[in-house]
Amino acid sequence: MSKHVIFLVHGMGDTVPGWSAPVQELIQKKYRLYKVSKIRKFDAIFVFKEINYNHVFESHVRKWEENASTVTGILEASGIESDLLTSLMGFTSKISRKEFASTHILDVVLYRYMKGIKSQVISHISEQLVGKLNETSTVPSYSIICHSLGTAVMHDVLQANLTTDHFPLSTAHGVADVYMTLANVSKVLEDADSNVYSSAVRPRLKDNSRLFGCSKFINVAHKLDPFTMVKTFKPAWKKGAAQPLNNLKTDSYQALQIAGLTGFNPHDFEHYLENPHTHVALFRSLISKGIIKDAELNQQMQEHKKLTVSGQFDAVKDAVANIHLTDQSSLDATVKAWASYQLAIKSLLP
Repeated sequence: MSKHVIFLVHGMGDTVPGWSAPVQELIQKKYRLYKVSKIRKFDAIFVFKEINYNHVFESHVRKWEENASTVTGILEASGIESDLLTSLMGFTSKISRKEFASTHILDVVLYRYMKGIKSQVISHISEQLVGKLNETSTVPSYSIICHSLGTAVMHDVLQANLTTDHFPLSTAHGVADVYMTLANVSKVLEDADSNVYSSAVRPRLKDNSRLFGCSKFINVAHKLDPFTMVKTFKPAWKKGAAQPLNNLKTDSYQALQIAGLTGFNPHDFEHYLENPHTHVALFRSLISKGIIKDAELNQQMQEHKKLTVSGQFDAVKDAVANIHLTDQSSLDATVKAWASYQLAIKSLLP
């Protein structure tokens, strides 16, 4: 029997093949903290597959570092909002253009406004998904963990594959068993072609007898993550609105908000997974709801709290508060928030 595939999808950032190794190691390390690991060995039932798409942005980011007018000219032609373009140029006067590009907030803007880049990303990821699912003689079941920009990207990939005939992922491959979004920015990056609350990837299990993009949807936001404060992902979903598939004793949608800090970056992929509420929700959904008891979860939360640093929490809280974000902010506000946050955190570092 084929192992269950767990796809890992990165967010913005200068990622290269192999980027997911620390994430894989962290997930397995956390799994070993629970009794289930003695009964069901992780490597015996799961296998990781990483997804890469950063290379699609690389040449454009390099052009921005070398000559901003080249990229901004293309963005102007693509219909970018004037306020957003002004913000992009304004922040590069406060920090070096190369340093600003290296934060890769530019990736987010390029993906949202340059349709050619978006199409390339969707095609590349679609091919990777199918290629990895077809590596065994029998098509395996699979789940997806995506982060930051990757939440918007994977939404668009699955929507395109599930609703058109132009992409290789088909019903023969089934749908994702668990779809976990960390620092979900899909709402702020949706355009006229996509609505994340009504698409095939929305957190709903069945609709008029049609199975949609995932069986179990877990959305996790951090209390101090600037990105999750802009057009927060919060669909009008009520418990019990979707019927469990195959009598699974679990809700088809879970919305989690975590807190506490083990570092200065609440947006970090691994920082999200460090929190027991996040990884326990993942393990329970991958195996079964009762596989990890609440007592074990509570014990690990107590251990986790020992690692959090209240001073860092207060410093980051003040930095985020000074950005003055609202839930109805725009992509322009997102760019300003991330750049402002980077500057604030830089001042806190020794």
